[in-house]
Amino acid sequence: MNNYQKAIIENSAKKFLLGKENYFVLNKDWGGHDITSTQEDLREYAKTHGETTLYSQLNKDILSILEDDVTSDDLKNICAIFWWYFVNKNEEGKIYETWIISPQIKIKLGDRIKAASENKADLTGLVLRIKERFNYDLI
Repeated sequence: MNNYQKAIIENSAKKFLLGKENYFVLNKDWGGHDITSTQEDLREYAKTHGETTLYSQLNKDILSILEDDVTSDDLKNICAIFWWYFVNKNEEGKIYETWIISPQIKIKLGDRIKAASENKADLTGLVLRIKERFNYDLI
């Protein structure tokens, strides 16, 4: 069982997706959570349960995260999950099904980025890079 499946069962998907507590993997280059470990578990979850199930679960979990208080680092991790999806779907061909990101997520994410007191330029830049590179309006 991979970490995402375990987190879902243990009702700790938020901690998993944000790299908190037991799900924190140190990125030795910059000291924060290594989001690639999260992304690899998401890929494994999709292989086991199907991409549609993954996207449905992510919509639920990400919306739940965005309804709580989040830090700018949390928002970066969420944006990195979207980035992972678009790169793997559109450039690397490792994802085949389209993720219909819920409108509620897009609204909440936009609101959270606008309200961010730290790293607003970085967060806005991530969203703009997704728009420019993949022609997708995330917020």
